[in-house]
Amino acid sequence: MIKSLSALAIFGLLGAAVVVLPGFAPQVEAREPVALAKAGRLGHPTPCPELFATGLAQLRHVLFTE
Repeated sequence: MIKSLSALAIFGLLGAAVVVLPGFAPQVEAREPVALAKAGRLGHPTPCPELFATGLAQLRHVLFTE
């Protein structure tokens, strides 16, 4: 009997905490998210695509040849 009453009291306190505690949270406003620009549309091209491709080829050669 005592165990049942103590369990009921604990669940009652937990239920009250679930109801009361969200009231202490700060209020927030929903707004429209800001869209980020994609990297391909930033307006500054790669300085030298041939140099970039050559560098990748050299890196592959160094990493994958024995």
